[in-house]
Amino acid sequence: MTTYTLSDSGQMQIILTLSPGWRWQVAVVAEDKTVDFDLYVSDSSGQEISKDNSSNADAYCTFDAVGDGKYTLLVKSKKGSGQYSLDINPVGPIQKETQEEAQKSKTTLSGRGSSGTTIKEILKEGLSDQEKIEILQAHNNWRAKYGVQPMEWSETLTQKAQAWAKELANRGFKLEHSPAPPRIYGENIAYGGNTNLSSRELDLTAQRVVDLWGNEVNDYDYETNTCAPGKVCGHYTQVVWKNSQRVGGGTLKGIIEDTNGNRSVQEIWVCQYDPPGNFVGQKPY
Repeated sequence: MTTYTLSDSGQMQIILTLSPGWRWQVAVVAEDKTVDFDLYVSDSSGQEISKDNSSNADAYCTFDAVGDGKYTLLVKSKKGSGQYSLDINPVGPIQKETQEEAQKSKTTLSGRGSSGTTIKEILKEGLSDQEKIEILQAHNNWRAKYGVQPMEWSETLTQKAQAWAKELANRGFKLEHSPAPPRIYGENIAYGGNTNLSSRELDLTAQRVVDLWGNEVNDYDYETNTCAPGKVCGHYTQVVWKNSQRVGGGTLKGIIEDTNGNRSVQEIWVCQYDPPGNFVGQKPY
C-alpha cells in the first residue's frame, strides 16, 4: 500500500481506473488514530457516488465500478495532520439480488399485498424522530453483542429508503429489493399485515423490525459463515456488518383493498446501509 501525507485541513485527489463490473472497496487507513480523514468518490462525470465523512480516523467507501471505470478519490484531513495508506481491493463481481433474498424478512403476519390491490388510505408515511432513535439504538445493541462499533444515522439513506418503501407500497406492498445498480447501499426489508383493521397487535415497531432481522443469528454459523440449510440469515449479517457505518430507514403503512373488496392493513419497512455488507467470502465481524 502507498503511504501519503496530508497537513491539517489539507486535501488530495487520486485518479483511479478500475475494472467495470466489479464492486470495489477503498480504505483510507490513518497511521495516527487522532487524525480524522474523510473520503469522497466521484465518477468520470464528476458526480459523487460514495463518501465517508464520519468522525473516525479511517474512511471506507464501497461502490460498483461501471461504464469507463474511471473514478476520482478526494481525501481530506478534517482534523490534524499525518500519514495514511490507501488500500484498494475488489470485493467481488456485481451480482443481482435474488427474489429469495428479498423474501428473507417476510414475517408470519397475514395479509401480504399483491398486484391488483389499491391503497385506500395511508395511515403512516415515514419515521418519527423517536423511531429513528429506536431503529439506530436497536441496530447498535445487536452490534454491541458482537463487539462491533456502533453506526450513525444518515438522513441521506433515510430519504432513499423512504422512497423505496413508498414504491413498494405502490406495487402492492411487494417484497422486492431496489435495483442494484444503481443502488450501492446494503438493504433490509420487513413486511407486516393484518386483516383486522381495528387491531394494532400485529403492528411492526422499530424494535420489532430490527429484532426480526437480528434473530436470524439463530440460523447463522459463524465458523462456516453460512446459513442453516433452507434458512436465510443475510439480514442479521447486514445489521452487524463491521464496515457498515451509517443506517437510514423508511416505512409506509396503509389500508389496501384487493380486487374482491377485502381490506387489510399492510406496512413495509426499509433500512439501507453504507458501506454495504454481505460480500461473498467475508465474515460480518
